[in-house]
Amino acid sequence: MRPIMRKPTLLIIIVLLSICRCGRNNNSFDNFSNLISDSTIMINVHPTNDVVSFDHIFKDIKIIHLKEELGNIIGSVDKIISHNQNFYLLDKRISKRIFVYDSTGTFKFHIGRVGRGPGEYIEPTDFTFIGDEVLVLDQFSHRMLKYSNQGDFLSDIETQLSFSEIEYVSDSHSLIARAGYNNGEGHENYELLEIDTLGHLISEYLPNPCRINYSSGAALKNGYEDGEIIYSRGLFPGVFSFSSMGVTSRYLFEIDNGLPHEFENNCKGDFETFMNKYNSYSYFSGNLLDTQRYLFFTVISRKAIIYGIYDKETKKTVCGPPDISGIMSNDINAIAASAMMNGYARVYGDLILCTSSSELFSQNSDKEISNRDGTSYCIVMAKI
Repeated sequence: MRPIMRKPTLLIIIVLLSICRCGRNNNSFDNFSNLISDSTIMINVHPTNDVVSFDHIFKDIKIIHLKEELGNIIGSVDKIISHNQNFYLLDKRISKRIFVYDSTGTFKFHIGRVGRGPGEYIEPTDFTFIGDEVLVLDQFSHRMLKYSNQGDFLSDIETQLSFSEIEYVSDSHSLIARAGYNNGEGHENYELLEIDTLGHLISEYLPNPCRINYSSGAALKNGYEDGEIIYSRGLFPGVFSFSSMGVTSRYLFEIDNGLPHEFENNCKGDFETFMNKYNSYSYFSGNLLDTQRYLFFTVISRKAIIYGIYDKETKKTVCGPPDISGIMSNDINAIAASAMMNGYARVYGDLILCTSSSELFSQNSDKEISNRDGTSYCIVMAKI
């Protein structure tokens, strides 16, 4: 394994252990303490009843309505990537396709298709770009399939490892992946795997023997810096960053009325038990978006969704409920914020890319790049 950043300061270690202890002899979160460095940003989260506004955040918003055709209907959007003025959208559960649209929202082609033949997958679990090539993960068949950015099938890569998400780290020419179930392979106690583009294991990161199995909020996302990947995990109050230098803790939340340290051990992975015991507490949902100036995140506070914005310049945090009245009145900033905070979003410099329902933007024609007739989804581009 690569060396892990600088030696952590004692004060931050003590804070981490006090809020993250999970009540076992081999504390899983204690294993993360050596990733804390002087550069880790501590964020105090104090949820209020004041509605969080994005009016001062967004400088411009553009909407592209996707033109759908018979046989090319998107059921849900699990991931979106912009590449060479095209948009690549993953629908892994309903249509089980990767759709490609141009900058006007016109459908161009699919990447692969469901099947068991060459260039086909059982399910497109995730995808990423390696240069101009598209790498598609099929978790169920333990394969990665490589295509050109025009959809031509290039090669089929088998792997013995199980993982559910992938992002390419260009400066290390490797993939960072969320570990799946690798029973008997010795990898089940790690949350992240670094693998090469042929599916071979390079390193394992974030050992966690008491990992809770209902933490669906965990996610890999690209950072605002080239070659950096962000890993956030629901219920755990820390956010990690991965680059060619290894893994380190980037942010650490200190949340008012946060979960007690023994919650994970008490629940033993049962979601119903968790909700019965701890629904009156506040905790990080795992949803996060990191930009050069702002960190956007969501917290669950007494079953309600709370938006958080941390300003890296002023080092101030605002936390409160979303602007529901703005959404109901078709306020474009409130709708864009909802799409960004509640769905998949990706950062490109000072631009945030996400998707939303076309119906929500029906009264904002001055911001539209294409007509919304016959569409159900639109692409939202918010400049900050």
